[in-house]
Amino acid sequence: MTARVLAEGLAFPECPRVVDGEVWFVDTPHVKVLGRDGKVREHATLPARLVLGLAVLPDGAVLANDVLGRRVFRVDAAGREECRIDLSGHFDHPINEVVAAEDGSLYVGSMGFDMLAHAAPRPSRLARIAPDGTVTATGPDVSFPNGMLVEADTLYVAESTAHRITALQLGPDGVIGSRIAVDLNGRADDHPDGIARDADGTFWYADPLHGHVAGVTGGGEQVAVLEVGLPHPTACAAAGDRLYVTATAALANAELVFSGAGVLVELTR
Repeated sequence: MTARVLAEGLAFPECPRVVDGEVWFVDTPHVKVLGRDGKVREHATLPARLVLGLAVLPDGAVLANDVLGRRVFRVDAAGREECRIDLSGHFDHPINEVVAAEDGSLYVGSMGFDMLAHAAPRPSRLARIAPDGTVTATGPDVSFPNGMLVEADTLYVAESTAHRITALQLGPDGVIGSRIAVDLNGRADDHPDGIARDADGTFWYADPLHGHVAGVTGGGEQVAVLEVGLPHPTACAAAGDRLYVTATAALANAELVFSGAGVLVELTR
């Protein structure tokens, strides 16, 4: 395994996504892109104090969240941003990830508690935004839904404080069932954050509390533990034999003052 820093001096990088050979990610308050030329460009700046979540849409637009304002923004291919939906009437606590399903539905997770104020974790439910804009609570209670990804008709959710990755079956009216895809209870202090899945079916998750990225099978067997050089990896994306990992020297604090020591790292297996 080799590691290469692709970008440094970032504020709070999160949610890398590989799109046509480029790596898109959020870095509060920006949506940024690592281009094929190896240079980072700012694609958009959102009116938000903390930006998390990144979903790439078929038309080239992306979605990202104003975490504290509980709003989902759409940014078009030219970098123009608009509020796609305001979820402040549906969630009482900060939101986190956003993903898009094949039918055009969006799924947004709420932390369920005020993490920045060090409140005790509480369960929450996901919000489904239907293609017509209707918002409903969906699925079972989840414990700090953090990273999410969609594959066909399955939504995978990293439940950070439950130490597991849960698979939610997506039906025409939202979630119709659930099962535990990966149970990490054998490592009950693991804290899965941003997740990815490679072509071999291995799940990868960034663990910001333990300073590594771990790879696990669907049965929960750990196949790799990778160090990235900073204490708080936040999320990862898989592309071929490579993992793209965002990491930072310090986690988000209540004042939302960032150290500027964040990085985007490429790990080649």
